[in-house]
Amino acid sequence: SAPASASASASAPASASASASAPDPSSDRPADPPIDPPIDPQAEPQSDPVDLDALALRLRQSAAHIAAGTCEFLLMLARFDRLGDPDRWECRSAAHWLSWQCGVGRTAAREQVRVARCLEEMPLVTQAFAEGRISLSKVRAISRVCTPQVEQHLLDLADAATAGQLERMCSGLRRTGDRIAEELAVRSGESEAAETRFLTMLRTERGSVRGTFQLPAADAEVLTRAVRHAAEQGAASDPSAAPEPAGRRLVDGLLAIARAFLAHPDAEKRPRPEVVVHVEL
Repeated sequence: SAPASASASASAPASASASASAPDPSSDRPADPPIDPPIDPQAEPQSDPVDLDALALRLRQSAAHIAAGTCEFLLMLARFDRLGDPDRWECRSAAHWLSWQCGVGRTAAREQVRVARCLEEMPLVTQAFAEGRISLSKVRAISRVCTPQVEQHLLDLADAATAGQLERMCSGLRRTGDRIAEELAVRSGESEAAETRFLTMLRTERGSVRGTFQLPAADAEVLTRAVRHAAEQGAASDPSAAPEPAGRRLVDGLLAIARAFLAHPDAEKRPRPEVVVHVEL
């Protein structure tokens, strides 16, 4: 029994050496890089020199890439809004779908859809946006006032001005455009009213005359003031007369104006008196 135990003991080192010589499958994997410690905001700044110019260049390049990506996203959104059917996803609009599927707030989603629609009508701005030359902030400002006639001028301003300056200029241009539009609307309304003015007089069975007329607002104001002034003068000329209803007084004023014109039909043709003042110094 002793030799058997000796052979068993002799084989033990062999197995130990075999197990020691077996390759480790994990030894071929490269070592993990060391993990940087978290940044302590209270720590002192590093003394290593930093190339701020290179960092600023990378920031500008990243901003240009973000602008180009945003342009691509908005162009896809414009196509989705034009061709898509929100009811397919049980949504009320493209902005509603954008808020649901892309995690965008409702207000921001509506603004993105508005800008996306405008991009399809601003080819020069869209090209500059896709090239990363202008930011989303500048595109938003331009889209509020852009027309084909001023698109190139606005793009030139965007290249030279900051986003804040461009927003203020576009805001002022929008207010000016609103005032011009209001003035044009008023003039258009006055022109249309002048073309539709009329006066009709119908004789009744009793021999009296009933009339209606229509005048532009400015002309009606002149007529109203003249009739009231004539009516007040007529009432003041006879203080003892009993007061009459307002409608009758206005008719009397209108008749007074007519009689005065008939009494002096050439009054408008007469030259107006001129007063010349000579001053010697």
